[in-house]
Amino acid sequence: MSDIFIRDLGSGRTIIPSELKPVVEAAKGDGVIEQIGKTTTLYAAYEREQLVGMCGAIWYSGSAKFKNAVVLPEYRGQGIYHQMIQYRLALAVKKNVKTISAICTEMSLPTYIKYGFEPIRYYENWKLTYVRITL
Repeated sequence: MSDIFIRDLGSGRTIIPSELKPVVEAAKGDGVIEQIGKTTTLYAAYEREQLVGMCGAIWYSGSAKFKNAVVLPEYRGQGIYHQMIQYRLALAVKKNVKTISAICTEMSLPTYIKYGFEPIRYYENWKLTYVRITL
């Protein structure tokens, strides 16, 4: 597993920061980039000084939605995606979040299930699954 540093880029933007553009470009083919709204907090994952992935979350009172998680193809299989989920789960506990939801691709679904998320609904047209966990 790689040693990853995750940096909070904050929220309040509707445009993805330029430093994340390589990750966004890689994610387009995976179908994981949802619209970034002003309430989405973005997180950038780095291995040493190299950007390797990104993820996001919308934090509500008592609940959250995990969004836009992607790892650059050349860094996949090193546990980075798991570390991004663990990072946001730890934040959720600190924020006293009780319920977290996410929309998963076929690639990300097994990982979310491994963390205890339950599939709620499958969207056939987009091949996406809505998942939820109660902490």
